[in-house]
Amino acid sequence: MSRKLFVRLHRYVGLMIVLFLTVAGLTGASLAFYHELDEWLNPDWMLVTPTASSPVPLAQLARNVSQAYPDHRIARIEFQHSTDRALIVRMDSKQTGDEAPLPMQVFVNPYTNEILGAREWGKVDISRQGLMPFLFKLHDTLHLPGKVGKWLLGGVAILWLLDCFVGFYLALPRHGLLPSPIQFMKKWAPAWKIKYQANATRINFDLHRASGLWLWPVLAVIAFSSFYLNLNREVFRPAMGMIMPFSPLPGDTLPKVKDGKISLDWDAAYQRGLDLRPVGADDYRVANISYLAKQNVYRLTFDERQPNAWLTFKREQVFFDASTGALKAQYGYAKGKTGDRLSILQYPLHTGQIFGLPGRILILFTGLLTALLAWTGVFIWLKKRQGHK
Repeated sequence: MSRKLFVRLHRYVGLMIVLFLTVAGLTGASLAFYHELDEWLNPDWMLVTPTASSPVPLAQLARNVSQAYPDHRIARIEFQHSTDRALIVRMDSKQTGDEAPLPMQVFVNPYTNEILGAREWGKVDISRQGLMPFLFKLHDTLHLPGKVGKWLLGGVAILWLLDCFVGFYLALPRHGLLPSPIQFMKKWAPAWKIKYQANATRINFDLHRASGLWLWPVLAVIAFSSFYLNLNREVFRPAMGMIMPFSPLPGDTLPKVKDGKISLDWDAAYQRGLDLRPVGADDYRVANISYLAKQNVYRLTFDERQPNAWLTFKREQVFFDASTGALKAQYGYAKGKTGDRLSILQYPLHTGQIFGLPGRILILFTGLLTALLAWTGVFIWLKKRQGHK
């Protein structure tokens, strides 16, 4: 393939996905500090005053929330691991179909069992209560129905990933490989710099090329992880499964149960999950406890990640019967296959959480620069169109 063909490929793929990259970059930048921004906007929902008394039992808390929202079923309780934070309860609708209510997010004071606030998850709402979920949903699905948004963004991620490699190739010196590494780097060095003394057209071009080179590893990782997050079952696992092994996902292999009996309440389920804690996860925190209604199982998630820690990404999950407590499945990093470990890495890589606070700051700036890269590319195209005319 000639260089001219690669230039056209880079140009037109970039024009196709520019709006998607702009939305994804700007929303992704804000989501790097999702919880902090959400707490700043809604302190009355998310911050509590610790008391001398111990937190109320989970079963009592669950009963209170279930009575307040009888049309919904508790799907997950998230633990904040800070004494001054509210518990977050995720509730799914008991109904199905297009007319079913949206999922709920309920904030509960763990000391008093008081419901501090609630909001519909996925609703188009730019009030202070709904802004961060709105941005999350925009980043995740573009607020399109069903799986349309995720499939669309997954396709964009694949194009973006391929375009990253095309752009990198185009930034290499034009005369191929030079006789020595020193000569090669000397020829390539101007591509990494921005000539601020030049005219606006040259500065725009340098911004596009140099920013893309300096951020290339991060951009490629974000595009790849976005491919996983949007098209995991549809494309990622089948494609990557040709070069590495994957374990079946528990959610796909556990048998579905109709009207399953629940013998364990939330406290008993929490304790049973602790008893089933995987070997090697003794010092992991409990991130959340979930109930999967279709399979009638509880899931306890153990998370290695700690606030402001460096290079933390391991996660373990245990699935057990809600009636008998019998272990049904285990999924995680420690005993996972190569594909499982690669999959577990993708979300912390995509959000920057794998590197703690510095990683999240990097994602913040990368999101903003992604939008910059997209539009400097558009301006390069417009300038060349004017030149041709």
